[in-house]
Amino acid sequence: MLELMKKHLLLFLVALLTQASFAQDWTRTYSTYFGGYVAENVFATARDANGNIFIAGNTASDNIAVTTGAHQPFYAGGNRDGFIAKFNSNNELLWCTYFGGNERETIYALAVDVSGIYFCGQTESSNLEHTSGAHQENFGGISDAFVGRIAQDGSMDWSTYFGGTGMDSFESMIVYNGYLYCAGHTWSIDDVTTNNASQPEINGVGDGLISIFTTSGDLEYSSYFGGNAVDYIHNITVDTEQNIYVCGQTASTSAIATDGAYWPNPSDGDDAFVAKFNNDFNLEWCTYYGGSSNDFASAIVLDGSNNIWIAGGSASDDLYTTDDALMQDYADEFAENDGFILQLNNNGELIWSTYFGGNGYDDIAQLSFINEKIYLCGFSNSNNLPVTANAYQEEDAQYADAMLAIINPDHTLAYCSYYGAEGNDYARAMVSTPDGLLIAGDSGSSTFMATPDAHKSMTADGYSDGYYTIFEIEQISSVETVSFHPVSIYPNPSNNWITLNSSEVIEHFDILDISGRVVKSDNLLSGKIATVSLEDLASGTYLIKIHTNQGIHSSKILKH
Repeated sequence: MLELMKKHLLLFLVALLTQASFAQDWTRTYSTYFGGYVAENVFATARDANGNIFIAGNTASDNIAVTTGAHQPFYAGGNRDGFIAKFNSNNELLWCTYFGGNERETIYALAVDVSGIYFCGQTESSNLEHTSGAHQENFGGISDAFVGRIAQDGSMDWSTYFGGTGMDSFESMIVYNGYLYCAGHTWSIDDVTTNNASQPEINGVGDGLISIFTTSGDLEYSSYFGGNAVDYIHNITVDTEQNIYVCGQTASTSAIATDGAYWPNPSDGDDAFVAKFNNDFNLEWCTYYGGSSNDFASAIVLDGSNNIWIAGGSASDDLYTTDDALMQDYADEFAENDGFILQLNNNGELIWSTYFGGNGYDDIAQLSFINEKIYLCGFSNSNNLPVTANAYQEEDAQYADAMLAIINPDHTLAYCSYYGAEGNDYARAMVSTPDGLLIAGDSGSSTFMATPDAHKSMTADGYSDGYYTIFEIEQISSVETVSFHPVSIYPNPSNNWITLNSSEVIEHFDILDISGRVVKSDNLLSGKIATVSLEDLASGTYLIKIHTNQGIHSSKILKH
């Protein structure tokens, strides 16, 4: 028996040396809270060519760290004001300003170019400050969208209302080649379209809204997009030829999908949708994506081959997923929300689709294409996400945690981690840095989101604060199956059985499939060696979580 164990250990060591693959080690180099003594939400972040960092969102505090000479140094009242803050590459606050009136404001998106920092959002205030000669100087009614540009020194270059007599909002923006592309939704029947609009009139109760400004604030184009019910555009991007791509959600049963669409028919409830417009603003294609309950698409990005990646959330347990999906089955035990990821080619044809989530509520907020991989951030209150062996945080803490993941070009999972502590923690935005990734959001955990050198070291008592975190991601050659820790596993890969050999007492183990579902457990262990049968498992990759009297150790195992 001893000789057999030595043989298996030798095979394991050979596999350790020869089956190395590209992975990431994540190190948190800086993290800080930002806010006052009430509550803040951070919805957007950006980083410029000089390494300056910008965060924006809304605040209920009248004592955030506004700086001398700020555009608006005071809280204007109402439920919330918007805010924008700038930090330099050493994470020192350079300036911070409120942006708001006597009601509620939220800044949802930021974009940066050499001219300054662009922002957009929604206001309910009739006295929001705007610049002289703005496209729209007066409040339209109920709520308006707004858009503007702040200079690098924090002074306001220009800002304007945008909206009619109904409810209007911009939720997303991108700056490219001298134009500012904004997207959102409108319930207004007036004052929101230009003469060259591809859809000049509203079709339903509310429609999506696409508006294009010059970087100086002149309106070049604005159009409705929607069908016979309510439609929302949640995100927008453009390609190098200035074709426009949008995603969102719709309750409309007509005037959405184009002829030949991959999914031409709506399902029950709201559906997600994805659309492409050419640079003459003509709709090239639009497709539904949904199941028997409510679905929405909140994030969109193009990869290096101009394929379109979309992510969002779904309460449907019957979304279409491809055979190579990371998770083919709906995992939320409460039927509330799982994330999903969808990849289409540039003609709107399906390449790949998958659920992404666990047994609780999961939501994907943003996608980014970085170093040939797809990065995503969001939040989860599931306790069984498919965390990888190189995760920064292997287990959920309490309530909702931020969720971070990376998808390889071959649709395998390169990285997945929780990020959070005892409160509700959300990752709502991210941007790449030269050495890694910056994420931003808001946190109800009292001290977890602060490193020793933080600008602000803790939250206000009982309230959430905004935060941003910088991760350095070291590209290393490492083993994704088993690394040297107190528990060795052999043989791995295996056909029918594995042996766990530990320097600590093994109390129990769980084996999870790629969707995070526990497929095998043993809670009656009490020794340092355990033999585990894999005969009842299908071939594939699994995660084994081994609970010892000293802690939890996770590894990947491969069943042939």
